[in-house]
Amino acid sequence: MERWEKILVVDDERHVRGAFEDILATQGYDVLALEGAEAALRRLEADEWDLVILDVRLPGMNGLDALARIKNLRPTCR
Repeated sequence: MERWEKILVVDDERHVRGAFEDILATQGYDVLALEGAEAALRRLEADEWDLVILDVRLPGMNGLDALARIKNLRPTCR
């Protein structure tokens, strides 16, 4: 089974971001939780991430549009 080390969580709801962050961090993952797609894309340009957990319904750029840009930017990211 593949083990992801760095996980980026993107959700506009603070309590959802916090829940993901808390659960994944207690399992030993390096987690960063962000509020919007634009911020996530900036982080993906700057750093390597193993996994992105992305909300589909985000304000501004929606999750599906962000996913297409993420796949172009980081084709190996899951």
